[in-house]
Amino acid sequence: VDLFAAPWLVAAQPQALEAAYRTLNVKEAPPADLLAKRVLVVEDSKMSANVLVRKILALGHAVLYAADGADALRLLRKFPDYLDCILTDVCMPRMDGVELLSKIKSHKHLRDIPVALLTGLEANADQLNVLCDELGAERVVSKPVKFDRLCEVLDACPLR
Repeated sequence: VDLFAAPWLVAAQPQALEAAYRTLNVKEAPPADLLAKRVLVVEDSKMSANVLVRKILALGHAVLYAADGADALRLLRKFPDYLDCILTDVCMPRMDGVELLSKIKSHKHLRDIPVALLTGLEANADQLNVLCDELGAERVVSKPVKFDRLCEVLDACPLR
């Protein structure tokens, strides 16, 4: 498999992750039977994305990556039936995670995809929990995301 042609197959190799950052011009959807789950990671920090992607891959899942909510929404509209779970940072440029969550939950073909909000801001955890309840996110996860917490989040996401 050509990792540079398939950004949802981001390997635990830095150059493949770099290719995924540059490649949003996806021509086809990820194969439905490729791996256990197909996860969209929405994170503007390359370092955080790299760590999170490596953890997800270590669990045997496929990863699709977007650098912000606007790119994520574009990918979601292109492949509405191919994702099992979305992990999105809260604070990002162009479109933040809260706005992305709102758009996902208001879209009839996307609203059933489980969404977890990722935040490095401990002070906002209570506010985000309330927002999760209001907007329909499944959970708030503190960054950096611990491996066992990631397992819990992904295990709670059903295959679609």
